[in-house]
Amino acid sequence: SLLVRPKTGRRHLTRVLGALARAEGEGPTALAPALHALARRIKRRSLVLLISDLVDDREDVLHALRHLAFRGHDVVVFQVLDAAERHLDLDGPVVLEDPETGLRVRTDADHIRAAYTDRVAAVTAAYERGVRQMGGDFVAMTTQTPFDQALCHFLTERRRRF
Repeated sequence: SLLVRPKTGRRHLTRVLGALARAEGEGPTALAPALHALARRIKRRSLVLLISDLVDDREDVLHALRHLAFRGHDVVVFQVLDAAERHLDLDGPVVLEDPETGLRVRTDADHIRAAYTDRVAAVTAAYERGVRQMGGDFVAMTTQTPFDQALCHFLTERRRRF
């Protein structure tokens, strides 16, 4: 997890984006416990940006996000998936590998594509509903969109709503 101390101004946004660009994932994710720990750690109302593929236990993650929202934090969730993950842009026989566990599954992309994309869409919709119900914002995006561009677009749209 990445924690950037709160400050104001454009220079701080540049620092935040730089920290995000340097951050690297490692090992298995324990998203819900990290979010609960964050909720206990930050005392002042803050903007909490979660940037994740959200491949985790949905109910646990939503419970942890509700913990943050209950404590008065402004919760924004960016679900970031590779286009191939979102749409299964593969053909024929494939070997799919979980990057965290190394588990490999042999399958045929053409045969599972419809069910796979329906499931990904359902999970994304469930996260979006859950986040919006707690008063948070949800953005689904792919890795093809640079994050700084997506964040600036989101902040501009959000400013128009308020």
